[in-house]
Amino acid sequence: MRQTPILITGAHRSGSTWVGQMVGKSAEVCYIFEPFNKDFGPGVCRAVFDTWFPYVTVENEGPYRRCISEILEYKFHSFKELMLIKTKSQARLWWENFYRFKRAGIKKQRVLFKDPIAFFSAPWLAEVFDFQVVVLIRHPAAFAGSLKRLQWHFPFNDFLKQPLLMAGPLRRFKEEIERAAREPLDIIQQAALLWKIIYARVLDYRQEHPGWIYLRHEDISLDPVGEFRSLYEALGLTFTPAIEQHIREYSAGSNPKERPDKQATFLKRDSKENIAGWKKHMLPGDVERVKQITADVSAHFYTDSEW
Repeated sequence: MRQTPILITGAHRSGSTWVGQMVGKSAEVCYIFEPFNKDFGPGVCRAVFDTWFPYVTVENEGPYRRCISEILEYKFHSFKELMLIKTKSQARLWWENFYRFKRAGIKKQRVLFKDPIAFFSAPWLAEVFDFQVVVLIRHPAAFAGSLKRLQWHFPFNDFLKQPLLMAGPLRRFKEEIERAAREPLDIIQQAALLWKIIYARVLDYRQEHPGWIYLRHEDISLDPVGEFRSLYEALGLTFTPAIEQHIREYSAGSNPKERPDKQATFLKRDSKENIAGWKKHMLPGDVERVKQITADVSAHFYTDSEW
């Protein structure tokens, strides 16, 4: 009998890598990094995704359903991936994934997708494959500040390329998305609009899927051990002393307060100090713009005192 898989999702830059890796330390799970990422090869997932945030439903699942089933059956397409290797880092990643899948198959581990890009497909994954879903929430100014620091722009045309997504969950944002695709916004405006779109959908999820787990990045950062212990319990995983020590190591006050400049996945940080790190990098005018653009949605997650 297949073990219930886990999806950790939410907006990118919301702590999904941190949370995914801390949960991934469990010997009971097999951590898989972003199978919906269109920039990755076919080793882990042979489905072809040509947009960011693909929206998969029962209406268009044809090219994807078997591919996800293969991952849950621990099938790694080693030869397909091997043919694309050009660098040492790619070769190392190939070996890590090959070993991870082999071990997972032997131990029958639960598959864990760490994938913010699968956010809009979460209901399909839950309905078709019985994924247990964890949705991460992060302050809109922190999200915008992170994208600004990394200079990560978003192609809103990727939403417009998906008729089912635009006719469904994003219908209410059609005009704003079309405008953003036609008249490029600055990175603060992009980030604020993207945050509003994603977390308006989280509000829908909270109504439609009350059994999913919803966690604020800030709450985890304030009490990492307590929050992860609760998360492990909710996921039905064993919280061991070794895992607790690992969490403490990655969130201790002795760690850097921020990621090194331009690094996207540096995980060892002073988690409490990191909560308000965005206030040092965002201009007051930028913060106000983010607040104005996201106000209708952000008020459901953050109070005025948290700005």
